[in-house]
Parts: sequence; C-alpha cells; structure tokens
Amino acid sequence: MTETCLDVRVRLLGEMALQNGVDRLVISDSLTVSWLLGIRSNVRLGADQPCFSVELDWRSGDCVVNYVIPRHEADRVRASLRTDVKYSGCSRYSVYEWSGSAWDDLDSSGSVGTDVRRDGLRFLGPQIEDVRRVLQPEHRRDLRALTAEVTNLVETIALRVTPSFTELEIAAQVASEALLVDGEPLVVLVGSGRDQFRFKHPVPRAVPVCGRVVISVGVRRHGVVTSVTRYLTFDPLAPHEHQLYRGLLEVEAAMLNASVPGARLSDGLEAGKAAYRQQGFPDGTWREHHQGGLAGFAPREILAGRDQDPILLDGAVVAWNPSAAGFKVEEVALVRDGGAQAIGAPGPNWPSVAVAGRQRPAVLQA
Repeated sequence: MTETCLDVRVRLLGEMALQNGVDRLVISDSLTVSWLLGIRSNVRLGADQPCFSVELDWRSGDCVVNYVIPRHEADRVRASLRTDVKYSGCSRYSVYEWSGSAWDDLDSSGSVGTDVRRDGLRFLGPQIEDVRRVLQPEHRRDLRALTAEVTNLVETIALRVTPSFTELEIAAQVASEALLVDGEPLVVLVGSGRDQFRFKHPVPRAVPVCGRVVISVGVRRHGVVTSVTRYLTFDPLAPHEHQLYRGLLEVEAAMLNASVPGARLSDGLEAGKAAYRQQGFPDGTWREHHQGGLAGFAPREILAGRDQDPILLDGAVVAWNPSAAGFKVEEVALVRDGGAQAIGAPGPNWPSVAVAGRQRPAVLQA
C-alpha cells in the first residue's frame, strides 16, 4: 500500500520514538501539530497553542493516532481534518470536558515522550523538532502556493496605493485579502514617511501614506507560514538609496548562500555580518534588529544569534531579513545544496532585480 503523507510523518516520528526508547508520543506543541496535520489547530486568530493534542501509540505494533480533544471542539476538529492528509491506519478520538485537561486521563503505562515538559513524561522536544523542521513535499507545495498568493495580494494592493490611503486602510485590505484566501494574518505592518527610519516594526496608523511605504506581512495557512515585504515610493529614490537597497539584497544573498545542509544557523548570520561590511554599511548594523532565522511553521521559530544554533537540515526553511536606514528585505527560502532556494518571487507587474541568481523585488516607483 502506498503511504499517505500523514503515514510518512507518523513513520518518521515512530523511527525517532524507537531510537529514544518510547512507545508513545503526545504532541501538544502548535508547530508540531501544524507539521503533522497541516490544519489550523488554534481557535483564536494567530494563537500559538492548539486546542487539542495528538497521541501516537505504537504499543500494539502499528501506530494508533488518537486525537485528544475537548468535547466542544471535537466535531469541528474532525470536520477540519484535510482529506489529502489522511492516515491509513487506525484513528480514534478521545474527548474530555472543557473544565478538564488532555492530560487528565492519559494512560501512563509504557514509555511516553512529549514535545512539552510534563512531570513523569520524557521530554523529547528537540528530537521531535529535528523531524518536523524538514518540510515534506506536501508542506513545500502548501508553502509555495501560500507564498504566491500572499505575494500577489500584497503587490496588487501596493500597486493601487495612492497618497489618499491611510496606513490602516492598507493594513485592513491586506488582512482582509489574507483571510479571503483562508490565511491567518499573523503580522501586518504598514509604515511610511519619516517613520520608515525610526521604526523597525511600523504598526499601521490612521495617517495618510507619504514618501516611502512598506507593507510587510506574515500569513499562516495549512500550518505553514510565509513572509512577504514590499516597498513603494512616491518620491524618486536618490542614487545612494538605490545603492543601499541593492546592498541589503547582497547581504541577503550572502545569508541565503550560506544556508546549506550541515551548516549552522549562525553561519548564515556570520555571512550576513561580513556582507554588511563588504557593502559599506556601518559597523554593528546587524545589531539594530534581528536578522531572521529558522522559519516554516512560524514567522521565525529560532532567531539567529540567540541561544539555539541548530544545524540546518536539507528541506528546512530559513527567512533572513537584513535591514538598514528604513529598508528591509525578506524572503522565505528552502535550505538546499548550493544555497537556499527562494520560495517566492516578484510578480509580473512588480519591478525586480537579479541578485546571485535569484529574482528579488525592487522598490516600486508609484
């Protein structure tokens, strides 16, 4: 029998469980639930915690997938399971009352591993993360489709922006269009004018846009998350501004080129630091804002330069975002031999520039 995509994910977790001497896993981390099932597991828009857990049980040999769900969510979760992400083995549903917990009736026999810390259970979070940080073919398909749709909606909105628009109106249109394609808008930033130079994260305001305008969004659908940033300007860019923006694209290219299987996440950051210097940016520019890091099921799961420094696996996702002087460049990319492959690209109506073999967005002259 041909394995379904959920069969493959369960098998990968089963191999990891066997290596670590456990015969059950309880999955309660939102990113792992997203990787496993490819559905919206939360109720509140943008929430980080799933409203149910998944128990994988190999005690009888073949895995039994048990959805542990509060009673009032059981029918909705069952209805939301994707028909293209089915498990060919045995599945069952265990419900509990809203006043209880998924852990109340957990059978403690055997050896149980979890992706969240619980007394008496074996914490296997890092091992599970190593499995789910590699996107399977269906995840890559979902991420490419989402990135293409979000790119299109951001560029379409940006192309019709005039100085009569307020930042909030642009943000509202972006969020609305994201919802209409079944996406969860996790980040919607819009800024313009002098505040481009003051704020790294411009929260939209009820003021008309002017000068340089940025639209930067993060959207989740089917568990995967994409990030898209575009700039337009009502004022012609000065030559040094064109050079600055191109310099950031070169920094990004260095970071993407360093994002290869077997490298550390920090290798991308170090490549970016060197590229900042080569492009003539002031010393310490990279310290002014985080430079991105590991992505895929969150806008950024691990920021480069923080405590964790994972080895990059073939098929993982990075999203670097070098920035300086009111500009930022950003792209989700798949870790591959020879350098990370950008998952998105500018649309046919958006200006672009080739940088290190990748088509990257230019600044639109409105």
